[in-house]
Amino acid sequence: MGRRTQGVSRGLPDRYFGLNPETCPETLEKNMATVVDFQAGSGWNRNGANAARDVFVNAARRFESDILLVANGRRGNAKDGMAIDALRVRGGTAAQMLVAGPDEEAALHALLPLLQER
Repeated sequence: MGRRTQGVSRGLPDRYFGLNPETCPETLEKNMATVVDFQAGSGWNRNGANAARDVFVNAARRFESDILLVANGRRGNAKDGMAIDALRVRGGTAAQMLVAGPDEEAALHALLPLLQER
């Protein structure tokens, strides 16, 4: 489904993205993370972005895995609506989703269609 990579890039401190400093970065650095490149669907256009974000965040919260989105040179915890807003994802935006944890395959299969929705 995606490629496996070790660790994530370091940028701004994690507190800016709503990440749990106790679990998320360590999980992604100690374990292999599945990385999927995608292009955001038109459901993420200006008029539908808030609704798409809410559906995506609620779905992401069902999974135990750590889930990061990377877009527009920023990264954010997929379980935090404000972090997703900060990414400025809109229809056509090229992005990546990194998933690490016990239910990562299920998370990828559930979340990727929400990001690519037309």
